Amino acid sequence: MWREEQIIDITGLIEENMWLDNPLVSPPLIKKIADIDGPTGWEAHQITICTLTGTYLEASAHLFRNGETIDMIAPDRFVRPAAIIQLENSPAGHVFGASDLRNAGALIELGDAVLIATGWDRMWNQPGYVENCPHLHVEAVEWLISQGISLLGADIPNLDDPAQPRQSGVRRLFEAGCLLLGPLVNLRQAILNRYLLVALPLKVRGVCGTPCRAILIDTTV
Repeated sequence: MWREEQIIDITGLIEENMWLDNPLVSPPLIKKIADIDGPTGWEAHQITICTLTGTYLEASAHLFRNGETIDMIAPDRFVRPAAIIQLENSPAGHVFGASDLRNAGALIELGDAVLIATGWDRMWNQPGYVENCPHLHVEAVEWLISQGISLLGADIPNLDDPAQPRQSGVRRLFEAGCLLLGPLVNLRQAILNRYLLVALPLKVRGVCGTPCRAILIDTTV
């Protein structure tokens, strides 16, 4: 049995009036439809939510017509050994290159999930969280792909630099068969180099991604 101190919750909270990363994404709506003290005697809520809300797992159907949808993916791809790359707290708009990732010294093994901590989760639901977030240069993503990773996650809401729309690291990830996870929180709590990642999306037919609950487990104790 896992102990509480072995588990780090890296999932951002979904709530009404939270940040949105795209004008096409509707804000989540949470409505109580039954109450314990009402005629039903039990409580329930109706949740209206977009796929790109909070911490979500995404597959290649996001960008490719015949790409993978979430319901097509075997669960073992959601449970992966994870290498943590800890970068220095990033200023607004900073772009990380491949050398930044290499110099962090994380041990990345074939098939790993890689999670990148920039400290930007400190801005969750703060002004500028989306539009001013740091990014990865496409060369940094190419370097990660060359390491044979299976999934990439980070504590930033966008991996790509909007100033360089033709250089899409996200597209290259999906072309390489990788999954995308984020934005994450609490990665600074991950003081070890390696963990077990569990990131389970909702099993919904035909969608490119869904919100998920993502945790890290310290398997060394």
